[in-house]
Amino acid sequence: MATTAQSVETRCIDAWILDDTESFCFILSSFLNSTDSVRCSRSFYRCEHALRALQNGADPPDVFLLDIEFPSMSGLEARPRLRGLCPDSHIIMLTAFNTDENV
Repeated sequence: MATTAQSVETRCIDAWILDDTESFCFILSSFLNSTDSVRCSRSFYRCEHALRALQNGADPPDVFLLDIEFPSMSGLEARPRLRGLCPDSHIIMLTAFNTDENV
């Protein structure tokens, strides 16, 4: 009885980074894009820009990597809006805060 090897196709996770620090977005997206399992397809330095892209028909990612603090709309304010536009997307909150008080 011959057995055939079945190839296992893995699906790459599509991620968007929302963070107001351009250098952090670049470093994180470069790292994610060096893996076989996650692809950072877009980075945004303002929550409003990501929301506008979605409202204009951009395909939502599998996961948002969302900073908490921005100079304008915070990640905490953007989270319910992202959830409303992309109910199937996951949201991972990011922060550089070192105390639980701000989280």
